[in-house]
Amino acid sequence: MDSFQKFCLTMAAVFVVTGGYMTFSPGTPGTPTATQAREVPASGNISEPGQYTLRSNRNNGHGSNTIISITASGVELDLDGNILQCAPPASPDTVTTGINIAGNDVIVRNGQLLGCFQAISIAGSMVTLEDLIIHARYMGVTATDDVANLTVKSSEFHDIAGATELVYAVGINRPGNDCLIEGNFFRNIHRQLGARSDADGEGVAVIFTAGSSGCVARENRHENTEINHLEIGYWVGNAQVTIQGNTLINIGRGVAVSKGTDAYVVGNSFTMRQPTAESYAIGATQGLAADNTIVGYETPLLEGIAGGGNVITP
Repeated sequence: MDSFQKFCLTMAAVFVVTGGYMTFSPGTPGTPTATQAREVPASGNISEPGQYTLRSNRNNGHGSNTIISITASGVELDLDGNILQCAPPASPDTVTTGINIAGNDVIVRNGQLLGCFQAISIAGSMVTLEDLIIHARYMGVTATDDVANLTVKSSEFHDIAGATELVYAVGINRPGNDCLIEGNFFRNIHRQLGARSDADGEGVAVIFTAGSSGCVARENRHENTEINHLEIGYWVGNAQVTIQGNTLINIGRGVAVSKGTDAYVVGNSFTMRQPTAESYAIGATQGLAADNTIVGYETPLLEGIAGGGNVITP
């Protein structure tokens, strides 16, 4: 076979002849294109692998407390800029969910989730969430302890509020082992507005627990407009994690690490724009805190943590 024949066979594989015209067919053969993406079923249940798109806003008005449920593995869901919105619950402790993900190898992108008790609940591994805007009543994203390789990137979490009796408000809760939290914006993650002043609870952007070892949080931005010591950027309990290159502004307790836990807090910027009692940038007694810039905190670093190169300004 000469080179010209090979060329013709190659071109035949990537061109489709329709109506006497030759049009380019993009993508690898066998890979679904955007025109092949299926609409999310009216029931909200995605039980087969493939590409799906949401073509209009949805709410939980179809008799379920969950708007979209993904039980299949190998799913890519493009919300296409649309909104998933949970209706106000009859009871404040009613658990409503924007998207429940039980399958593995799932991607969800490009949309808004508003008003749900928890915006996204995850029980599958190798899940990627990207380009989302999340405003929830209690938790933005939460995962079960056996989840692994969750990626949350380029998304915004803001003003988590509406479950007053629970006091806590959380952006990302227990993201599992070997997770990546990258390039997100956490804005106004306060403890629940209107909660009793004597009740325990904080607003926490990200909670790492024993099931979160090997996680990396990098290049995220945290900023609150109201300032007190009851907001936490990262809470770390019994998990070895790396927190690197993040910017935290007006976060009363930047990184809070439980005793006996190693955390590697490197190259972050912590700024309090007004004096705040009981504030600290890095609350850890072991692990590493190095090359951080810390401005305006009552207690920049707790004693006992190793490190160097930190630049501290009162």
